[in-house]
Amino acid sequence: MDYEYQVVTVSFTVPITYDVGDYAMLFGDGADGSVDYVVPLENNQYPLFINDDQGEHVLSINYEVTILGYHLFAAVLFDEAGNENTGTPQEIGCVVPLDPVPPAIMTFNSYIADDLLLNL
Repeated sequence: MDYEYQVVTVSFTVPITYDVGDYAMLFGDGADGSVDYVVPLENNQYPLFINDDQGEHVLSINYEVTILGYHLFAAVLFDEAGNENTGTPQEIGCVVPLDPVPPAIMTFNSYIADDLLLNL
């Protein structure tokens, strides 16, 4: 069965102890229960500060999930030189249901994941 992928937004408050040029990368578990801190989910580097504004703010990272289930995410912080923060990243988890794609000749109305009920 084909599924429509879901976008998960991972948000966190950037500590003011970091500098302009520092960045975050998103790591996750691929729904297997343990965050892989060796290979990031994507190779994007997300700047911690926008327009050299070093005030406290929230950084949000959007990630398209392609596997349904319970996922763990962690944003790992790096300095401008690429050195990883020595602290332990906070992991956050969520259940990601994937909506089934309706057959081409039918119209999707709703999907109730708990009941596995597809209404066309």
